[in-house]
Amino acid sequence: RGTHRVFDAYLYLNNATKETDPRKKASFYELAERVLEASLEAFSKAKHPEKRDEVNILLSSVKQEIKLDLTLS
Repeated sequence: RGTHRVFDAYLYLNNATKETDPRKKASFYELAERVLEASLEAFSKAKHPEKRDEVNILLSSVKQEIKLDLTLS
């Protein structure tokens, strides 16, 4: 389940990079954030610390993108 959610997050991130409307872009980033948080929880429950750490790094970069987009819009 965790891996599937990571792929979903990448889909949302890809959509966000293509989007020109700031509101829609922010929405895609927020969706990616929620999905990555669920993935993080799934990997934690499954006791996969290496995958959890990878997702945590990706989640941090998504949160930075959200902050950046909010300051630019």
